[in-house]
Amino acid sequence: MNMTESKSTAFVSVELDEFVPTTADTESPIARIGLDNEHWENLINRLITWAQKPDMLANEGIEPLTHKAIAAAACLVVELKKIGAKCPDSVAPDPNGGIVLKSQTGAPDLAIVFHVWDDGTIDRCVFSGSRLVERSG
Repeated sequence: MNMTESKSTAFVSVELDEFVPTTADTESPIARIGLDNEHWENLINRLITWAQKPDMLANEGIEPLTHKAIAAAACLVVELKKIGAKCPDSVAPDPNGGIVLKSQTGAPDLAIVFHVWDDGTIDRCVFSGSRLVERSG
C-alpha cells in the first residue's frame, strides 16, 4: 500500500477530495452534560462526606452540620438534578449547622441561593447583586 492509498481507521480518516462546508450553530446553548454531571457528583460526594463526619468543621469555628440539614440538602440536590436544573456553583456550611447552595444565573448579578437551615427547612432566595428580590420557603 502506498501513501496515497489509505484505509479509514479509528485514528486516520480517508482523505477527502474536496472541503465539506459546515455552519456553526451559534444560537444553541453550549451543552456541558459531562462537566455538569461531574459537578453534581462532586456536590453529592461533599454531602456524603459531611454526613459521615458532621463535626469535621468544628475546628473552623462552625457548629457541626445537623443530620436534618444534610438530609434536606441531599433531597434538594436530588430534586434539582432530577428536574434538570443547573448544578449549584458553590456549597458551604453556614455557621449554625446548616448548608448554603448558590447558583449564578445567566443574567448578570442574579443569583439563586438555597439556605438549608439546621432544622431542615429550606429558604429559596433570589439576589440581584447584594439586594434580595425574592424569598420563599
